[in-house]
Amino acid sequence: MSVFATRAPLPILTSLRFFAAAEVVIYHEVYTMGRLGGVNFFLRDLASAGYEAVTFFFVLSGFILTYVYSGRLEHGCLTTSSREFWKARFARISPAYFLGLLVALPHFVYSTLISKTTAIPDFILGLALVPILQQAWWPPTAMAWNAPAWSLSVEFLFYACFPILALITGRLSRNYFVVLAYGLVISVAILRYIISSPSNAFDSPAVNFEMFFPLFHLPQFLFGMALGRLYLFGPTVSRKYHSAMLYAGAVGLMLVFGGRSMLPAWAHTDATLVLLFGCVIFGGAKADGALSVLAFPPLILLGEARYAMYILHMPLGWWWDWLTRRLTLPPLTSVVVYFSIVMGMSIVTYQYVEKPLRRRLLGHREHKPA
Repeated sequence: MSVFATRAPLPILTSLRFFAAAEVVIYHEVYTMGRLGGVNFFLRDLASAGYEAVTFFFVLSGFILTYVYSGRLEHGCLTTSSREFWKARFARISPAYFLGLLVALPHFVYSTLISKTTAIPDFILGLALVPILQQAWWPPTAMAWNAPAWSLSVEFLFYACFPILALITGRLSRNYFVVLAYGLVISVAILRYIISSPSNAFDSPAVNFEMFFPLFHLPQFLFGMALGRLYLFGPTVSRKYHSAMLYAGAVGLMLVFGGRSMLPAWAHTDATLVLLFGCVIFGGAKADGALSVLAFPPLILLGEARYAMYILHMPLGWWWDWLTRRLTLPPLTSVVVYFSIVMGMSIVTYQYVEKPLRRRLLGHREHKPA
């Protein structure tokens, strides 16, 4: 029996994943497509945080992996071997990932051979790097084939390093680990801020390098690991304290994202965001009261399907735009129908593609998801 079997599930964190994925979908299908019409600046800015929402997944990934795979002792070993861990991670991400590539393949070919928006060299590099989750290491291919897949290239680095990172950081005191991880977040945030000079175009190699290069996101994962250690082995605090942290983090994020156009650029760097996301994650791990509504089963189901939602939404968006190109649907109607299709297809993918293939790949042996 795994040590996780003795630990309580974290349903609120599961449902919170849905809201982060929904922000990414809204950003790509509503904000970037200019379908906000006369929406006030607060809602418009709130819809512009799709890229930043991915940071939530990076911090949460470190937290959850630490929670699931840490032993009963703070400085002990993981509950599984590195080989079994990597096998479980591959089984978790590969079914929906390759389904997304299959659904996006016609558009990838069309953009190269017909519309000419993708250069032939980038197309060939994409074919080589995207299936092996290495696209984010080369800026021109970071968004190739299926754009949201770039973050899985970053997660691939996290998974590759997690066993050794857990071994190394397990020798540190939990408080020192938190401080060290946040210090790395600040240092890399400063470096990225310097690289992303306002004089650089949005899609320039320098900006692509700053936005997608996997090593720039590793401190976020480390901070999540540090929070996981603190949650598992640190002083026990009341559920009211956890709820207050979740409220504070959520309100802070709404103010930072909703006031994006009025706040200085540093307010949207990782140095600020990981603290707010950390409050949401640490607080959501044991929140109660009114926040227990986030443990509502339909929300948990949506949270479990959020990965398929994240990885499929842009390929489905291209097909939706192609199928409705001759229709004059009102923007709001188009967005609502599209979003409903994405949610429905995500649940179907989770139930009938991800879960069966994961069981087959693992031989029915896996840690239960947090």
